[in-house]
Amino acid sequence: MKGKIILLYRTDTLKQSFEADATRRSNDALKKMEAATLPPGNDGPARRRGNRGGATIAIQFKDMATAEGAIALLSMSPRGHDGTLFVPFDC
Repeated sequence: MKGKIILLYRTDTLKQSFEADATRRSNDALKKMEAATLPPGNDGPARRRGNRGGATIAIQFKDMATAEGAIALLSMSPRGHDGTLFVPFDC
């Protein structure tokens, strides 16, 4: 896999939509989000170490591809449509 881009194909059907994947927020809403605090023990890294469920195989595959030198791993996502590209947080 060294130097290759790996494409993973999903067999489910993605339905076309004409709704935006994101929305614009007001300055007041952004300030409220900025001031928010998480309850103790609910930080991002702790959540990511917790329940991985069915993602375990995907994580193992990603680790294997990385170890073998793949330069990219692209897959379809049921969350995205109409060309939306999601980039994992740990790239």
